[in-house]
Amino acid sequence: MPGDHPRFSPGCAHLALSHAEGIWVVPLTAEACAGGEPTRLTGDLGAWDRHPCWSPDGRSIAFDREAYASADREPRLMVMQADGNGLREFGPGSDPDWLRCAQEIRELPHDRRTQQGKGRRC
Repeated sequence: MPGDHPRFSPGCAHLALSHAEGIWVVPLTAEACAGGEPTRLTGDLGAWDRHPCWSPDGRSIAFDREAYASADREPRLMVMQADGNGLREFGPGSDPDWLRCAQEIRELPHDRRTQQGKGRRC
């Protein structure tokens, strides 16, 4: 499957990549090589989803979304569970980096850590 911005999950059991405006996950097992199918996790019409990035524990994927069918084309950082559930917007930004995000969250006052997407880049 052709795609852009491939990233291995921790432990290298899966590969996340962007393809056809969505984020896909491909299992990297012997069974998958013998005919397993990639899974499309996102594919919002009118938006490009790019630059998937696994969380260090492999339970989440961050990516950036640019709505090309909208007047506001500023990329937004999105986060979802590794199975595609729990999609939420984190704020403006692109090309997510979990280490940078973790540092920014640690620097927030405790009462702001629970406020999603309040102007944070990641």
